[in-house]
Amino acid sequence: RGTVARTFQVRASNGSVVRSARAARIAPRRYRLRLVFPSVGAWSLTARVGGRTHRLGTVSVRAREYQLASPATLLLAPGGTLLLAEGGRQRVLRIEPSSGRASVVADGFENPYGLAWLPTGHVVVTSRASVYDVDPGTGTKTLLATMPSGVELGPVVVRDGYAYVGSSDSRVRRIVLAGGAVTTVAGNGVAAFSGDGGPALEASLAVPHGLAFDLDGTLLIGDTGNDRIRRLDLAEGVIRTAYVGVEGVGTVVAAPDGSVYAGEMDAARVTRFDRSGSRTVVTSGLRIPCCMQLAGDGGLFVVDAGPGTLHRIAPDGSVTRVRVSAPST
Repeated sequence: RGTVARTFQVRASNGSVVRSARAARIAPRRYRLRLVFPSVGAWSLTARVGGRTHRLGTVSVRAREYQLASPATLLLAPGGTLLLAEGGRQRVLRIEPSSGRASVVADGFENPYGLAWLPTGHVVVTSRASVYDVDPGTGTKTLLATMPSGVELGPVVVRDGYAYVGSSDSRVRRIVLAGGAVTTVAGNGVAAFSGDGGPALEASLAVPHGLAFDLDGTLLIGDTGNDRIRRLDLAEGVIRTAYVGVEGVGTVVAAPDGSVYAGEMDAARVTRFDRSGSRTVVTSGLRIPCCMQLAGDGGLFVVDAGPGTLHRIAPDGSVTRVRVSAPST
């Protein structure tokens, strides 16, 4: 009558007890209980009830999906793993896409945002007003440069001994990696749009998110507030618009074939531009594609900042969710 409870002892194939619990009967010869497993993997289960042993079959156990907090930049690491700047928890994570396992590379930052590889195998990390050289093997941080008070740093790319960094005052700065000297290469500090075809230092940007170098060595700048990607010729110091109608561009990735990918946060899509400027929507199934990186097979890894999830876009356009587990330290 009503809900009847019995005592079950559930064992795994290795003999360990998974859980001893009171099970609620939900129908004749049917019981319900909650099992807690000590680790992920496949478990063959048996239950002992009233002196008799019953086979329960095999279950596959996986870790609860981890929600990424304020993800900012994704970086492909040797071996196919990914590094992610997790601003909401002040750290850099390493993620294995095949398994979803995550671990902490380095922590103790202040709103980490940009990531870029150095020739030494270390990583440049922007952290609010500071730029660090981080050893991904040990997590050791070395300060490279500091910005003026009130300036917060964002995306970063490295080329020819310099780090190029976008900042909250709508400028792009260049940092000498060997000594930390800082100069401005684009932006007059006014969050607006102006200056196409003229000196980059006199032009107005609107909070640059996303930096990348294209095939001919020009610097692509995601001009977020102006819904466009601009191209800076560093030798001439001239800035021009490369692609327009890029709604809330949050990240820019240049591919080896000369194409350019953009994460459009306001339009909730990932777009590809070929060298002629023609655009193709790669996917429109994500809410806020805030950061992405090329995969080794020509696909993409994309982080959706809305739910804080990681996704893989295959070369054929199919999207698969990578279930990230809670990071180990």
